[in-house]
Amino acid sequence: LAAVTGAPALAQDRPLTQVASQDPNAPPPASPGDEVALEADASRRMTTPVFLNDVGPIPFVVDTGANRTVLSETLAAELALPEGPELRVHGIAGPYQARSARLDRLRAGATVVSDMVTPLLPESGLGARGLLGIDVFRGKRVRFDFTANQLTIGQSRRAARGLGQSDRGTVRAAGGDIVVRARQRDGQLMIFDAETAGTRIVCFVDSGAATSVGNSALMRALAAVRSGLPYPPVDVLIRSATGQSARGQVARVPSMRIGGLNLTSFDLAFADLHTFAQWGLSGRPALLFGMDVLRIFEAVTLDFGASELVF
Repeated sequence: LAAVTGAPALAQDRPLTQVASQDPNAPPPASPGDEVALEADASRRMTTPVFLNDVGPIPFVVDTGANRTVLSETLAAELALPEGPELRVHGIAGPYQARSARLDRLRAGATVVSDMVTPLLPESGLGARGLLGIDVFRGKRVRFDFTANQLTIGQSRRAARGLGQSDRGTVRAAGGDIVVRARQRDGQLMIFDAETAGTRIVCFVDSGAATSVGNSALMRALAAVRSGLPYPPVDVLIRSATGQSARGQVARVPSMRIGGLNLTSFDLAFADLHTFAQWGLSGRPALLFGMDVLRIFEAVTLDFGASELVF
């Protein structure tokens, strides 16, 4: 999901402790007691147990591409949640009118959000009981540890140290971690320090997407250089959580730099998703960074308070 209109304000979460790091450029270690087990669903997305109105645990897909938490229609009916207003949901294939439900309390690990209005979508489209969106993570630091299968939600590095924000530059931190600066837009972390085939790219991380997707402007930039597309694109169909679908193509990308990361020879889907139009990126090379690329790393951290990503 790219965006949903009418997001309610979040309730104040319990303060989380944070341990300071020796290296000023290194991300601080995870706060104890805020770790939640991760598992993979059929699409290799990451799921974590969630409690709704103290009922659970219920596995939700962790979706940093959704600015609102979403429930399946089936789950809302099972919990007999009160009905909310109709909402306009923006999926990858276009807008969708969705029913909503009112939720008193959501808990993921030590993080609690109260008085939520959540869109409802068919479970067949979600491929899950629900999506845990960035309304739960806003202002926090979220770490995906793929090796230990853990999700850690803690205090932002900026809140811990009073850091400023910058959209440029890469810092090599302790242990070989790479910190990539980002900007925020409607809660999303967007990376502007990226390029391929001599062309600058705008990237954002979507952990709810099984596959990374670039737009047509990115595909044209790659096709314009001799080594851009080693083999002809293959037609594919890309499914949305709303149940809609979009047509696209898959091709091999020889190389891409994202901050201080250099990715070589990987397959990438291309499609003019509604998501890109929603962010005003239809005519500019852009990339939705999905789980197929994120799983290359041992761990990935999204710090929504400090506007940075750690690979």
